[in-house]
Amino acid sequence: PLALTATEAALKGRTPEPATIKELAAAAAETLDPPSDLHADARYRRRAARALIARAIETAALRAGRA
Repeated sequence: PLALTATEAALKGRTPEPATIKELAAAAAETLDPPSDLHADARYRRRAARALIARAIETAALRAGRA
């Protein structure tokens, strides 16, 4: 697990609109430095991370009743 405290802080006080979620997920994914190997390159892993981060933000917003 990885704590994305900068993403959490940036979301605080903001409505989790789709554009906001996309922006924050992209920024968070760019901070990652995943390895490349025979299964996937770093670029693919960053894109996957961006999608997973966006999904996590959406899920958290739904659970908090803010979406």
